[in-house]
Amino acid sequence: MTEQIVRCVVADENRFYRAGLRQLMGNTGRATVVADCDDDVAVPVLAARTDAHVVLTGLPSLDRAAALAAELRSLSVVMIVDELRDDTVVAAVRAGVAGLIRRDISPGQLADVLHGVAGAAERARRDGEQLTSRELDVVRAVARGLSNRHVARSLGIAEQTVKNHLHHVMGKLGLSSRAELCCWEMERTTRPA
Repeated sequence: MTEQIVRCVVADENRFYRAGLRQLMGNTGRATVVADCDDDVAVPVLAARTDAHVVLTGLPSLDRAAALAAELRSLSVVMIVDELRDDTVVAAVRAGVAGLIRRDISPGQLADVLHGVAGAAERARRDGEQLTSRELDVVRAVARGLSNRHVARSLGIAEQTVKNHLHHVMGKLGLSSRAELCCWEMERTTRPA
């Protein structure tokens, strides 16, 4: 079975970076830039005109990326950043951004990320079916930014039980961090079917 080529709109102020992404993605054979622009104003029109799957934005504002994610709810918005930090990831996911990548990502890794976010909403809904209701309660609390101790208090369970639930959830979903779990929960609850 042939893997679907992910269609991307790229918004970045640097035209050389946009041109480089176009060439690198084309070389992977797994993703392609169908349109690019230097600001976020043109993105909705370009995304609709090109039937894009993903918007890749290197624009320097989380607010601008969040506005795109809110406007383009059927697409995944991925931010290009210079540095990945857990607090930035959590803030971006809470704002509706599907993912963040470092500006120096390799072409193969970029294609992997784009394929991942393009199919994330469907997978998140499907994967959520394998969690128990209590595990989902814990996931929701973690996604709200609560510590294990606060999750335990809010649910009336022991802190070790929270840790056990998180361990099981991470294993079931193939996740390795709280930030990834927050991303998963946001995808599960905010993207349309």
